Amino acid sequence: MAAHAPLRIAVPINTPLGNEFWNDVCGSYQDAFDLIAPNAQVGMCDPVFEGNSPNPQGYDLIVLSGGKADASSSEPWVLGVLDFLRRTARESPKTKILGICWGHHAISRAFGGEVRAVPTGPIVGPEDVKLTEAGMKLFSTRSGVKTYVRCLMAALWLFALLMILPRGYRSFMYERWTNLE
Repeated sequence: MAAHAPLRIAVPINTPLGNEFWNDVCGSYQDAFDLIAPNAQVGMCDPVFEGNSPNPQGYDLIVLSGGKADASSSEPWVLGVLDFLRRTARESPKTKILGICWGHHAISRAFGGEVRAVPTGPIVGPEDVKLTEAGMKLFSTRSGVKTYVRCLMAALWLFALLMILPRGYRSFMYERWTNLE
């Protein structure tokens, strides 16, 4: 039986390099990948301050991190990340893209979705979510676990924005706020 090549994962992190928070964020991602894909080759980069984006052809998965930035802003680095996402989808369609919190908002915006403030303001701390049928297929790992899951590794730390998904995309969880215009 042939051995599988290790999963290659890039994580663009939108926080300043070289401080304790950067180290904590990188460590958290590395710990998570060590649990679910112990042989993965994980590379961290800084799209904000150093302007680094990974070469998507060199990775199987790109995970856009959460962060404190506003995904609906027109800051040059945010627009650069949106361009990077569109270019990745166009030029490297086999590379998977996963967004966590801010990254999820950026993916939605890059492909035609909308990002707006939620009416109740920020939600801070873990929150249970009700999964859609597609979400149950993706996240449910044992019989009977179908309805609620801690969103993405037990934490939805700051959710201050609402996303209107791009046409053709589907959600893995039910939104609390629907039909907001």
